[in-house]
Amino acid sequence: MCALSTPHIPVLGPFYSNWGFKNWLLHLHPAHIEAEPLGIWLSVKGGALGSTGSQAAAQSAYAPGKNPPSQARRGSSQHWTVDALEKIEVVRQVFTANEVRVSWRNGRALTLALGFRRSTDAVRQALRACYPALYAERGFKVQD
Repeated sequence: MCALSTPHIPVLGPFYSNWGFKNWLLHLHPAHIEAEPLGIWLSVKGGALGSTGSQAAAQSAYAPGKNPPSQARRGSSQHWTVDALEKIEVVRQVFTANEVRVSWRNGRALTLALGFRRSTDAVRQALRACYPALYAERGFKVQD
């Protein structure tokens, strides 16, 4: 299903949920998505930097290079099987962070906000390539 082979599994993020108290990296696998938690410290640090008025400093706290994968975090990851999912939708927001909305067949839903707005196109491309049957998007201009 995913256009990339196992050694080249895309890792997307950072994302945040629960009003910024949970931060995630998403590892895209053909049969499941691994949601790796980044921890609350990242939210506290990013919020503190943002409260000083420096958007760039706040975003740098979330930079993927500053948050390398950790075996301890990976051990507490959530695994979402693709078969249990109903839809993965990327939604463009005007005044807030763009979102990825994950919906399960059982009615569960989770909204993940993108930590970096400029990563939206890469997230759209990866999710579309890996999960074409589940993928949807809203609020973006139609490509020719």
